[in-house]
Amino acid sequence: MAATSSSSCPIFKKGLEDDSAQTVSGTKTFTAAVQMKESNVGDGTNAPKGYMTLKASGSALNYGETVIWDTADVTGLSVKKNAGADQVAVAGVMAETVASGSFGKVQVSGFHAAVAANGNSTNIAPGDQLSTGSVAAKADKVKSAAPGGILGVSLDTSTTANDTIAAVIKMA
Repeated sequence: MAATSSSSCPIFKKGLEDDSAQTVSGTKTFTAAVQMKESNVGDGTNAPKGYMTLKASGSALNYGETVIWDTADVTGLSVKKNAGADQVAVAGVMAETVASGSFGKVQVSGFHAAVAANGNSTNIAPGDQLSTGSVAAKADKVKSAAPGGILGVSLDTSTTANDTIAAVIKMA
């Protein structure tokens, strides 16, 4: 993958564009990259975070929304809004807003200040495990834990339908 000199994080500036592909036996292949950002820990907002550059499938994805793997995409590079509670194919939380069909950052580990949440159906408290909620693109308190379905741990309280909460993302 060619580096972009204007960025301290070339993978995300570059994304997975055509010139980053490898051609093997006439087939182009792409590699999703996980990048860890380390900085001064301080209050926790600058603690190490992990990201993947993935493609928005089906619709635009907004900052803070919970996303799952789009299993219809055989490349393994696409994510979409969750469609139900406690889904097992959790990919992470959007770290930026991305148009449908475009590549963008999905946070897979570390502190996230504004995870979209639905605390209306089940109140969320600090320390609660989070997963996909029954409302599309919203995290909620885990109701029935399943391998691959845990998004992270809440650091805030939520009792409303359209809320944002601070959380630690811990994808397995």
